[in-house]
Amino acid sequence: PKLTNELLKAMPDEWFTNNDDYVDAFYTLFENKDYQEYKGASSNATITLSPLEINPRLN
Repeated sequence: PKLTNELLKAMPDEWFTNNDDYVDAFYTLFENKDYQEYKGASSNATITLSPLEINPRLN
């Protein structure tokens, strides 16, 4: 138990907190494709995406 307690004390506090920064992961998004109500890998988030073309600057 002493070793376990020392290991737990050495771990950063953020390892034991609920971090809301991560919501879900989205894999295999294809270029020039619309996505409507697309669910993430864990079904924690749903997104809608459409292609956006950004014109390059001309010198």
